[in-house]
Amino acid sequence: MTVLNPAYAAELFTPLRRTGAGFRHLVLHAAPAALMQRIEASWEFPGDPVRSEAVRAHHRRRVADYTGPPPTGCTRTAM
Repeated sequence: MTVLNPAYAAELFTPLRRTGAGFRHLVLHAAPAALMQRIEASWEFPGDPVRSEAVRAHHRRRVADYTGPPPTGCTRTAM
């Protein structure tokens, strides 16, 4: 699961940190063109073009979240 909203991340991760459990929060950033290609090819609701387009529209609105700088508290690591 990726959490991009800092308030949600704090709510989820603060209790985990307090337990001393090790965990990593990963955000996979994609090239904008590759991400748009995947969005345009997606059909979350096969046979229902209206609902599928609504999902694609939502994903288009969120593209910057996955192609911009990492969220606060995350560090970018090349692999």
